[in-house]
Amino acid sequence: MCAFIFPVLTLLCRKIVPLTDSDHYVLACFMDEADNEGYWQAVQEMSKLILQAQSHAVWKKKERNHKRGASPALARGISYGKGQPEPMRLGGEKQEVMQDLLQHNCFRHVAGSQSTALATWFPHCYKEVLHQKQQLHALRPKLQFNFDNSIYSCMSVNFGPQTWTYIHTDSKNDPCLPCTVTSGGKYNWKLGGHMVLWDFGIILEFPPGTTILLSSAFLCHSNIPVSMGETCVSVTVKIMYTV
Repeated sequence: MCAFIFPVLTLLCRKIVPLTDSDHYVLACFMDEADNEGYWQAVQEMSKLILQAQSHAVWKKKERNHKRGASPALARGISYGKGQPEPMRLGGEKQEVMQDLLQHNCFRHVAGSQSTALATWFPHCYKEVLHQKQQLHALRPKLQFNFDNSIYSCMSVNFGPQTWTYIHTDSKNDPCLPCTVTSGGKYNWKLGGHMVLWDFGIILEFPPGTTILLSSAFLCHSNIPVSMGETCVSVTVKIMYTV
């Protein structure tokens, strides 16, 4: 058996930590807005709603354990690929679950914060996505985005109740544009819930409410399980081009 020993990166003072290369290019960035009371309340409400939806839904075996992790996950938004003649909204028998969730303002609040983070730390990427969004709107004006305050075209939810993702990349997402992942739930972030970035060889403490921006299609990542009796969920906004 091969063992890995990675350093654990602490989110000092629960602020912002960019991960850069030797030329000071930002490769990923993680941040915590726990001091922002409105944002923290939105994360708490969002987590509660996700856990309620998880407990009320009937999940198939393949939905409870799949190639990305051992908890149900759903996506809602716009995609283009797999023989689709044009960009369109995702379908599926559980889209009503996502529709009901995303109508709550707490999801809009978090999505807006995620979009702002992209504009702040990856401004060129933000401008490119904005340009693409404007082009798409011109071609398909009736195609609706999830949120009016977010640049991203799709949001996925890991329903938990103890989200544990395996080592993976998200090959269906655009590798040139960072995805933005925000955690939620109630867990001891010193003991579990850490984000592991395998290409960098580091482990990041990931408290509830923390957000990370990274190319999930390019970088191998996973997370460490939380303890029994704790809860961990997450939401990810992204650009999906091949589904």
